[in-house]
Amino acid sequence: MSRMLDVRVVQDPSAGFSVLPPPTLTVPDLTLTLDVLAGDRIRARMSGPALPVLPGGEHTAVLAATPAGVRQAVASLILLWKSVLVDYEPPTDPGAPRSARSRPYAANADLGALPQGPLREAVAGLARRGAYVLFDVLLGGREEAVTSFRGHLREVLSRQDLRIRCDSSDLFLPWPLLCLSAGTAPPAGPGRAGGGSDDGAVAGVPPTAALASTSTLASRPAPGVVGHRVSAPPAADPLGALFERFLGHRHQLEHTGDPYPCIAPRSPAPGQRPGVSLNRDDRVGYRTRADDVALALQKGTRFTERSRYTELITALDAPEWDEELTYFWCHGAFTPGGPDLPHLAIRLSDDTLIDGHTIRTYRAPYQRRGFHPFVLLNACHGATAGECDRSFLSRVLVESGAQGVLGPLIEMPQAFAAEYALEFVVRYLAGGPRATAGRITLDLARHFARTYRSPFGMAYALHSGMDTHLDTDEGTPHAR
Repeated sequence: MSRMLDVRVVQDPSAGFSVLPPPTLTVPDLTLTLDVLAGDRIRARMSGPALPVLPGGEHTAVLAATPAGVRQAVASLILLWKSVLVDYEPPTDPGAPRSARSRPYAANADLGALPQGPLREAVAGLARRGAYVLFDVLLGGREEAVTSFRGHLREVLSRQDLRIRCDSSDLFLPWPLLCLSAGTAPPAGPGRAGGGSDDGAVAGVPPTAALASTSTLASRPAPGVVGHRVSAPPAADPLGALFERFLGHRHQLEHTGDPYPCIAPRSPAPGQRPGVSLNRDDRVGYRTRADDVALALQKGTRFTERSRYTELITALDAPEWDEELTYFWCHGAFTPGGPDLPHLAIRLSDDTLIDGHTIRTYRAPYQRRGFHPFVLLNACHGATAGECDRSFLSRVLVESGAQGVLGPLIEMPQAFAAEYALEFVVRYLAGGPRATAGRITLDLARHFARTYRSPFGMAYALHSGMDTHLDTDEGTPHAR
């Protein structure tokens, strides 16, 4: 007589890949891929409905640039942001004590009340350097294939509101800080003088209480039709025109390096509030709106707060990380790794280093299972790769299963970082398909450029997660 045998699974050979990614994700308008080839060369490829179709297939070119040359130019660009904005000191009496000097762009989130001449000069220099890194360093050269590739990319980037994926495992570029050349960017449209409209604001409602009222995703062009927005005559605003040149102000951008960034996350039970955590250094954020961010994270959520290394690794070491939004508010810095190249590390209140190896150590046994938050890594250089590519924090979080990571590319002033986090948290936790991480990131870059006259909103970058949002179907928010 036959009988059913008891089965006990002792190994998962599929490593958790038993569920396909959510089918609701849409194809980006442009996917730009950089492959590092043998012989220290770079091959650039791009595809997507925003491009004209070529008879031979996708757009491709082997560039004259070398990875080392590109990385050096990127490092110089990041240092320039620090020197002309974060560390800027207005001219003072040479004999004045250093304590009497100030760093106005770092101390103030709102730069609108400061003298606009020096600010415009600084932003102009950053825009020129950003265009140089993209078109002269990365895409420089006179070969026919490179010239054609550069021309097609320049034309696509000159539009607005595209969804762009930049895919490279071996070469990281700070795409939001890169720029169009002077004269290439179309002028601002109606209501966008001074750095663009805040698409996330609703008339008469404070930005932190509003979601995106318009969405380019709802009115996409037909395949082969290019351009998402018709520009109007230019406004008399030189600083606003400079903001318009930054890619972080023009498009939704994400950097990826993994063809399978995540599997479909487990959704909370119906009616369950989203899980949210605040992982903080209690000493950071004095005289900023950090406490307001903490209150916003607690509203309508299952809230957890951690301030010590042991609390964080205990949570990481559990099979289930039951959170839809994980927020880090702490310092970040590149730490020498012995004979290796520096890598990014953060610290909570007890100063114990937390880096990519820490995350991998405690999440590796679970192989991407049970860990699918969207991570807001509000720490200096939180979205920057550095030279030790496999160890930088954002990438390891995504490798471990995170839906995406948003963080600053530069040494971000605390006053602005707190304002940015408050705006992002309120919009993201409100949920809905229009409140995607990519849409909110673009809206905030424009909001802070227009309202605060600040370029710092463009210095936040996404690693994956452009389409991630909290689903509010049946009133139940959960990550998608």
